[in-house]
Amino acid sequence: MSFIGSKFAAAMSVALVGAIAACASIGAPAQAPVIAQEVKVIVNSDPVVIVSKNSFADTVAKLKAAIEASPAKLVALVDHAAGAASVNLPLEPSTLFIFGNPAIGTPVMQANPLAGLDLPLKMLVYVDGGQVKVAYVSGEQLAARYKLEKLSIERIDAALGRFSAAATQ
Repeated sequence: MSFIGSKFAAAMSVALVGAIAACASIGAPAQAPVIAQEVKVIVNSDPVVIVSKNSFADTVAKLKAAIEASPAKLVALVDHAAGAASVNLPLEPSTLFIFGNPAIGTPVMQANPLAGLDLPLKMLVYVDGGQVKVAYVSGEQLAARYKLEKLSIERIDAALGRFSAAATQ
C-alpha cells in the first residue's frame, strides 16, 4: 500500500468515527454504530493514475470530447479549483467528470445496489507537482468492492481505458 493510500485509509477511519459521533449527537437511532461495523474499507484501492502528455485545458477538452462521442452521458463537470477560489482558497486545477451509461451501469446496480455509491463513473483531471494527471477507480476495483462478477465490469474498464487514452495521448 502506498503512503497516500495508508493516509487515505486512516483519514476514512477518522471520518467514519466522526460521522458516527455527529449522527449520535443529533439524535440518530442507537443502531448507527452497528452500521459502522458493517462497513468494509478496501485498503488497496488506489485509483488508476495516468500522466497526461497534454496541458490541463487540452486534457479536459479531450476527455470531454471522448465522453460526448460515446454512448455515455456526461452528467456533470465539477471545477474544484473554482469552488476553492469562491472561498478564497488556492487549489491547483482540478476538474471532476461524472458520467455514465445506463446500459452498462444498470446491470451492475442490479447485481449490487450499493454500487450506486460509485456510479455514475468519475474521472478526475488534476495538476499535481506540475504534471497533469487523470485518475479513476477501475472497474476491477468496483468489482472487488461490490463483489461483482468480472463480466459485468469489463465494459466499464474498456470505456475508462478508452477515455483516459483519448485524454492523455
